[in-house]
Amino acid sequence: MIRRSKSQETLSTLIDELVARDQDRENENNNDDNRQGLTPSSDAESLISQETLVQSPKCQIFGQASSDFRYYRELPLVSTYLHTGIHLYPSWSSIGVGSRTAAAATTTTASSSPPPPPPSSVTTMRPLLSRNSKLFNNLFSINSPFLIIENYNQEGKRQTFCRVDFKIHSNQITYYILHFPTLAHRDVYLLNNNSYSPSVDFELSGTHMRCVGGVSGTSTAFASRNSTIKIYVMQSSLGLLTNNMKLHDPKKKTIDLSENKLAGLIQKQDRKGIDGEMRLAWSKRLINSPLACSVDLGDVKMKLDNEDKHGSFIKRGVIKSWDYINSDQGTGIVSEEISIIACILMVLREQESRKYKGDKKEMVR
Repeated sequence: MIRRSKSQETLSTLIDELVARDQDRENENNNDDNRQGLTPSSDAESLISQETLVQSPKCQIFGQASSDFRYYRELPLVSTYLHTGIHLYPSWSSIGVGSRTAAAATTTTASSSPPPPPPSSVTTMRPLLSRNSKLFNNLFSINSPFLIIENYNQEGKRQTFCRVDFKIHSNQITYYILHFPTLAHRDVYLLNNNSYSPSVDFELSGTHMRCVGGVSGTSTAFASRNSTIKIYVMQSSLGLLTNNMKLHDPKKKTIDLSENKLAGLIQKQDRKGIDGEMRLAWSKRLINSPLACSVDLGDVKMKLDNEDKHGSFIKRGVIKSWDYINSDQGTGIVSEEISIIACILMVLREQESRKYKGDKKEMVR
């Protein structure tokens, strides 16, 4: 049973007393993850342990005080036997385990398309987000997106929550554009560092973030499998691809990284320079524990209370995060930013999954 965080255990109350030992501790944690693998319980424990270190107790995340991020989330990623889409649920119990009554799950942005209903004896909430089957993606139009993530609006109608397009800036730098039509047409740019030490940078609500771990880049055929993708809150620095990033053509959504120091080093394939800038950026992260992560659990069959085959799911993984909105009332509500981060993790998981399965490469628009 995963222990929930106490109210006093927040991202800002666990302060590092020995900042000089941060890097050594992080290296030890990474080595342990590589040797033993990350289980849901151990990862949840790390989020609320003494290793949750904040450089400044007054730092803000998405415009919110870090002390507000005290609500732990564990969002399952599952699929059904007859459908290849992935569905993100607000909790394990919301899938239909136990006698929980049905409820319409909504987020502050919206809720999403459900899979086929299970037997009447087992009821489920609607998933927060759904990545439907991509059978018809990239088949008929060169302008088709890399990925579509759907949800339901408050009227119960299906809608596109996130459209993902893939673009190439150079051989070493590519990027995804996540467009959110229901969020005032908001765009988020995922900048892929495809050097020998891959990472993904993005900016959300004025907060710089970096994805590390199970990210292998878009220019290699090798994929990470059964791994963990972690998202850290970063301080703006020259070691991030989001630093001084500009839109070259807003209509075509092409980017200009001519004033980005890390991009210049990546283009030159300067390994020493890349290491130096990335190490410096890593030392300036605002929080030494990931704000969110995606754990791949493999393809594990999960039976509900009813043994009928239609009441079964395939457990794919779980997205874990801290949030500043409390959903203990069982409504399935999460913040807008966590909904966006969930989409980002779903995109990166899809990237690794397609390469692992030998699927089509990303289509450039």
